[in-house]
Amino acid sequence: MAESNIKTFKSQTYVTPPVRAIWPHLNEVDKFGSFSVDIDSFEGANAEIVATIEEQYAQTLKQAQAKLGTDKMPTNSIRRAGVYKDEAFERIAFKMKGTKTVKGKEIKQSPSLVDTQKNPVTEMIYSGSLVKIAYQIQYTLMPTGTYQSLKLRGVQVIQPVNADGELPVEESFGFEEGYVAPSAAPPSEFDAPAVEDEAPEAASSGQDF
Repeated sequence: MAESNIKTFKSQTYVTPPVRAIWPHLNEVDKFGSFSVDIDSFEGANAEIVATIEEQYAQTLKQAQAKLGTDKMPTNSIRRAGVYKDEAFERIAFKMKGTKTVKGKEIKQSPSLVDTQKNPVTEMIYSGSLVKIAYQIQYTLMPTGTYQSLKLRGVQVIQPVNADGELPVEESFGFEEGYVAPSAAPPSEFDAPAVEDEAPEAASSGQDF
């Protein structure tokens, strides 16, 4: 399909407050070729965050329709619901395709993934990790339909968890006075290498070396 037949409008970038990630695929693409992360919206979960997203969604829709000169409404939903292991769920999904087309060529892309100090994160991020999600809302008008979705841009990891969803055990401890592992201890004067006695210096010649 020719790109000229597709019209899009993107909102500004928004960032959620800290929220627990569900089924994140942030280090590698999922089976559909996308990076993604969900948040829980079942039975009022994350109610304030969800309400804010829905307000942004409605505002973007109005802006997109005015900009593109259309009154067509999206036929998809940003919520996805179902049953998993006999339990009902409802989630809001943020996605980024693993590739994008630039001047007719497909190039790889991935979301920014940083820690609390904006340093790159390469460790696997698991469900239950506390994160902030950066995203845009994109309205897409195509001959085959009209869609509006949450486009993932990046994730800041506030508090990671292990694969079992539990906090790393070291998070259970506080800082105490006492033993410090050699690799983490500051150098001691006793750790300095011995220095052999040196011959008396010659009289200075007035040079610095």
